[in-house]
Amino acid sequence: MKKLLVSLMALVLCLTCFAACTPEQPQEPGTEVTYDAAAAAAYVFNLYKDKGPVTAADFDVTAKVQVAGVSYDVEWTATEGVTIDKKDDNTYTVNVNEESPEELAYTLTATVKAADGTSATKAFNFTVPKYNLTSFEDYMAAAENDNVVVKGIVVAINSKAAGNKYNHLFLADLQGKGGYYCYSLTQDPVADLGIEIGMTVEVAGPVVPYSGMQEIKGGSARIVDSTKKDVTVLDITEKFVAGESLANYVGLPVTIKGVEIKGQELEKDTSQYLNFELAGKTSYIRTYVTDFPTTLPVDQKGTIDAAHAEKFGYKANVTGILVLYNSNPYLIPMSVDCFEYLEKVEKTPAQKIADTLGELSLPVAFNKDAVVDLPAAGAAYTDVLLAWASNNEAAVIADGKLTITVPDTAVEVTITVTATCGEATETKTFTITLTKLVDPNTYLEIPQANEIGVLMGHNTYTDGKYFVTGEITEIKNETYGNLYIKNANGDTFYVYGLYSADGATRFDAMATKPAVGDTITVYGVLGQYNGNAQMKNGWLVSQLPAANAEIALPGANAIGLAQGHNKYTTDKYTVVGVITEIANTKYGNVYIQDEKGNTFYIYGLYSADGATRFDALETQPAVGDTITVLGVLGQYNGGAQMKNGWITAHTPAAPEGGEGGEGGEGGEGGEGGETPAGDALATFTFGENGEAKHVDGQDLGAEYQYTAGEYTLDLTGMSKVFGPAFDATGNSCLKLGTGSATATLSFTVADGVNKVVIRVAAYKANAAKVTVNGTEYDISANKSNEGSYYEITVDTSATKTVTLATVSGAGRAMIDSIAYYAN
Repeated sequence: MKKLLVSLMALVLCLTCFAACTPEQPQEPGTEVTYDAAAAAAYVFNLYKDKGPVTAADFDVTAKVQVAGVSYDVEWTATEGVTIDKKDDNTYTVNVNEESPEELAYTLTATVKAADGTSATKAFNFTVPKYNLTSFEDYMAAAENDNVVVKGIVVAINSKAAGNKYNHLFLADLQGKGGYYCYSLTQDPVADLGIEIGMTVEVAGPVVPYSGMQEIKGGSARIVDSTKKDVTVLDITEKFVAGESLANYVGLPVTIKGVEIKGQELEKDTSQYLNFELAGKTSYIRTYVTDFPTTLPVDQKGTIDAAHAEKFGYKANVTGILVLYNSNPYLIPMSVDCFEYLEKVEKTPAQKIADTLGELSLPVAFNKDAVVDLPAAGAAYTDVLLAWASNNEAAVIADGKLTITVPDTAVEVTITVTATCGEATETKTFTITLTKLVDPNTYLEIPQANEIGVLMGHNTYTDGKYFVTGEITEIKNETYGNLYIKNANGDTFYVYGLYSADGATRFDAMATKPAVGDTITVYGVLGQYNGNAQMKNGWLVSQLPAANAEIALPGANAIGLAQGHNKYTTDKYTVVGVITEIANTKYGNVYIQDEKGNTFYIYGLYSADGATRFDALETQPAVGDTITVLGVLGQYNGGAQMKNGWITAHTPAAPEGGEGGEGGEGGEGGEGGETPAGDALATFTFGENGEAKHVDGQDLGAEYQYTAGEYTLDLTGMSKVFGPAFDATGNSCLKLGTGSATATLSFTVADGVNKVVIRVAAYKANAAKVTVNGTEYDISANKSNEGSYYEITVDTSATKTVTLATVSGAGRAMIDSIAYYAN
């Protein structure tokens, strides 16, 4: 049994990964350490959930993890047939039999231990495959997820340690029958395994057909013979011209002779293609540097691209590793000499014009102002002169540039180019759509999402993210969560990849995956691929259950936050919890809490038939009572809530609860919900909403000003006030105070502003108190971890100055918004 060695570099990379995945703010000195073994176990699960299911060689696992600045030990055990050795303080080695006579299913268990004595476990179900070398014919005939063991000579390597995006091996079959593409190996072939070009290796893993080619995905490799052998480059010219299938030759070094060099597509982060043509069939060398084999330094990309640009219209022989996309072949370069340039092709003026116009392109749409360079002559044939014209003042052509000014109203522009060479001439037109995009963070109907996506260029996406809601009609990929959704009219939209609401967990690792028939709201960038609109790597903001269903409070918060400002679900849902605070005794604005401490805000309570308001109820629920409430879910200024809920069940607190009937103290600000949502004179928020994670911002100094319509908010006397800050849901906020220093701020309202509502929460999960004009409020139940805010209402009809401060020793706070009201 071979022990696989992990280099120091791999260990450093692994530990760096751990650090990168922990929250930005470590535990502050002097604060109490909070252990969460279950969260650490979930972190370990995410590290190794993609390791299996087939483990055909030894592999290493970590002995320590750090989550939220807290360290945990990890101990590993395995069922019979697999052993585990402690390699060092940071690593265990899992030992398997690479030549197992039978398939062995085993369970690998990680036990995560915290210093406070708590622990949690995660189990992984893996399989050691039966050793049975697969013939090339059987490999090509294998069905999806069939396990195979193949042997071949290494012709190219991709290695993360060498700067590649993935760990790949390209192998030539020992009998010369074809090639093997081994995609995304579980270990780095260079850093972990020491594999080199020409060695003979075995790769074991599941077959995963992709885009018209057979490949092994997520397999494990081992060296069989370290003697280095050469592999002959295969000439596929005739097969390419004839359009024959090249599936057998994927992963092999091949050459195509006598091609004609065509144009380039070198858009940053998208197309990196050097095109060529032979007998009317087109293909390309792809020069993504993260795909370059380890034998080709990435700094050679510029040399390859530049040489190709200078040889448009030339004949050449091209050599590279064969790959298929949609069953169409393309090549990955193996050296800087991937093109052997020959003589230039002689053409008539008309042929030169046709080639030149065929290479010209313009974006099909613009959604923001831009300037595009327009060539004055052909790239391959400089005697082809180009003249450009526009039919619309939104697209001005001057001095070799196209200047786009996107108008408020969508417009189609026609750009015409006239090519002249000697006596020959020809024109080509481009139709461009100019449309301003809807503001990011907007809820879009599916037709709108499709329209925006199509407006983007191929494999290009919006800068901002959007919300889209629909019913799942089909799940195309169970690993990544590629799926289609539809609206009530039957309009469909494609989501390319689905993650949890915080973007951290991929579809296949979600505890509760959405299924066909579920209605979901997703949040992400919009774009298109090959002309088809899609959302890329969307976050699952909400997954709506059936109407009237009882949902947990975290789910209610998620669904509420998924709605737009002051917007609510069509269906009603049921929530249950214990009343922790009554913020308004007239309308029945209450906070409820479940047994795990999750909180939720209900904006208004009524009788079970919706006819009687809270203040007129014969028996009013009190603090400590358990209530079941039915209502619509939504949000107001980024805070989730149920609006005007109906009390369908009420259980009074046990007598020893004592003070349940007194209601919330609230003090001067206890009537935060009395003013109906939407009639504020002005609402001040503190920047645009951002990524869903805590950001503390910068100290704003002693004074700062915000504007909302005709009103200004002049903050003065500030100390330890930070912005722009964000809570865990991405709401823009002001952060107040540090771990050791309190914060203060003041502002004075104008005449006519007789009431101010301040939405404030405790920082993260800490306890916190604030004072407003001398009255103290405990806001600990409302946490910025949850995007839940306590409303403090201040009477400013007589006293126009409001002073707010955090309380020493009672933690930090976040202000979500400050609103002015007339009454």
